[in-house]
Amino acid sequence: MILQKSLTMIPLIVGISSSTFHYDKTDIVFNEKDIKNNLIISDVNPKLFQENLSSMDYDNNYLENQLKTLVKKWKNETLVLSDVHKIMDNNNFKQILSFKLKALPFLLNELKERPSTLVWAINMILDRKISNQALSIKDASKAWVNWGIQNNLIA
Repeated sequence: MILQKSLTMIPLIVGISSSTFHYDKTDIVFNEKDIKNNLIISDVNPKLFQENLSSMDYDNNYLENQLKTLVKKWKNETLVLSDVHKIMDNNNFKQILSFKLKALPFLLNELKERPSTLVWAINMILDRKISNQALSIKDASKAWVNWGIQNNLIA
C-alpha cells in the first residue's frame, strides 16, 4: 500500500519543472523622435507610475528590506566580475528585476546615495536607457536620479 502511493506520486514530482528567465536583450535602440537633448523622454505617463506604486500590495518596509538584501548580495557576489553578462545573470539581480516598477523608488534612491551598475536594472525594468550616448555609471546614475525626481518617484 505504501509503495503503491509512492509510485503514484512520481509523475507529480517528475512533472514539476523549474523555470528561469533570462534577459538576453541588453542593447536598446531608440529612434530620433524618442530623443531630446540626448536624453530619452519617457513615453510613460508619470501619473501611471504613481497609480501603480500607490496601489501596490507590498508593505514598503518589507519591499525595502527585500531589495536591500538582494542588492547587498548581488554586489558582494559580483564585486570582482568584469563580464556584464555574468553580472546581470546573477540570481539576485534577476530577483531585483522581478519587482519591476515597485523597485524603482528604492533603486533610484540607492543610485542617489551610491552610483552603481544598478542603472542596468532600471534600464531593463523600463526597457530603455537614459541616454542614446555612452555614459559613465556615475553620469547614468545622476541622469536616472534626475528623471526620478522629475517624475515624482523620489524626492
